[in-house]
Amino acid sequence: GATVQIYGRLGAFEEARNPGNFDAREYYAKQGIYGFCNLEEVRSMEKERVNILEEGSYWLQERLYLFRQSWKELLLINMSENNGPILSAMLLAEKSEMDPDLKELYQKNGISHILAISGLHVSFIGLGIYECLRRKLHLSYGISGGVSIAVLGVYVLMIGGSVSVVRAFIMLLLRIGAEVTGRVYDMPTALALSAAISVAYNPYYMTDAGFYMSYGAIVGIVVLLPRVKKMWRERSMSSKKG
Repeated sequence: GATVQIYGRLGAFEEARNPGNFDAREYYAKQGIYGFCNLEEVRSMEKERVNILEEGSYWLQERLYLFRQSWKELLLINMSENNGPILSAMLLAEKSEMDPDLKELYQKNGISHILAISGLHVSFIGLGIYECLRRKLHLSYGISGGVSIAVLGVYVLMIGGSVSVVRAFIMLLLRIGAEVTGRVYDMPTALALSAAISVAYNPYYMTDAGFYMSYGAIVGIVVLLPRVKKMWRERSMSSKKG
């Protein structure tokens, strides 16, 4: 949370020289990073060349970071050498402790997506909390929805919101909000509003493949699911008549 001024040689990320190549400048711009400074160069500077312009800290983010680190240490200590880093990646989006060879093995077998926290994780957690409070403890719609959204919002903030996670969070917020207010949840409307909010927050999402894959998957469900249900009903009816 502090504003720090350093002196060094600023470098810019490379742009893609040919269409389809990796564009480092665009990739880091999506994360709000527009330049870099050599680490060894910063370390070698005198203290007076690193100035703290403004003291400050983000209290919630700092506490969540410490909680995330302590949770990661518990997983690494209590689970095996291989399972600890895997669970840390699946629960906390923390892949720094994973063995590079193991990570490459997941990638080669096409199952590296199970290591990422997706919209399915977020929906499962949010709806799980909401249904437990509503159905099991018989709390009101407002209390159940407020608690589930608050817990889920803190979790999303802790793990760092990817495109799919933010999409799922906004859509789940609208779904629970519709139930709390007695309205009908409309998935296409929720999907469109989620996309609009995401792009308004970070226009670089329009160039992100993950954005199109995440929203494209839900569009596929919205478009194909009614047709599949209709085909299934027609097939069931024809089999009964036969």
